[in-house]
Amino acid sequence: MSTHARRQQILAWLRENKSATAEEAAAAFNVSLRTLHRDLAALRYSGVPIQGEPGRGGGLRVDPLATMPAITFSGDEAAGLYLTLKVAEAVGSPTASGKAITKKVTDALPEDRVKELDEFLKRVIVKKGGGQLSDDGLLGTLEEAFRTNQGLRFDVGKKTHTIHVQGLGFAGGKVHILGVDDKNEKAKTYDASKVKKPRILKSVEAKRVGVAGLKKLLK
Repeated sequence: MSTHARRQQILAWLRENKSATAEEAAAAFNVSLRTLHRDLAALRYSGVPIQGEPGRGGGLRVDPLATMPAITFSGDEAAGLYLTLKVAEAVGSPTASGKAITKKVTDALPEDRVKELDEFLKRVIVKKGGGQLSDDGLLGTLEEAFRTNQGLRFDVGKKTHTIHVQGLGFAGGKVHILGVDDKNEKAKTYDASKVKKPRILKSVEAKRVGVAGLKKLLK
């Protein structure tokens, strides 16, 4: 799950739980207290009225009487948020508030853009023990490479790979980029946590692997 998606789910969780301690929130999202406080600070900075009351009976809560300022997204930001929320929904347990946010983003995007995003989401394969995507920008880059049928080049250690993106897989505690190698045209998986400097480049159109074929890659 990306940082942005986690913060949106923390906000949704606080709204549903009314009042919770920082320790409970950190445990719910499997993050350290330090990370949680960074997330809360970022949410407050963006205008979210989160209150904290120390001591017994106190805790975190979203002020229901406060009015939040409007948040404006660019088209690319809205598309990225839609992808992030839908992937988080597929990997974890979505909250009612999370679904409401997704619907608002869906309503704001052009219908044809949502269809394009959904075509890529059909290729997000989730199996038991799936991991979390830590790079906020990688998901949007993968979708763009898939949609435009351009190559994706990235570094893993000292090696550089060029692939045609086929999808994304969550399995075995890891996140896997699913792609066809540009040199030998074989379908392969790549550990997303090891990918550095992903960039899109023009490439010859490649034959796409069916979704069933992608599932076989994640044994």
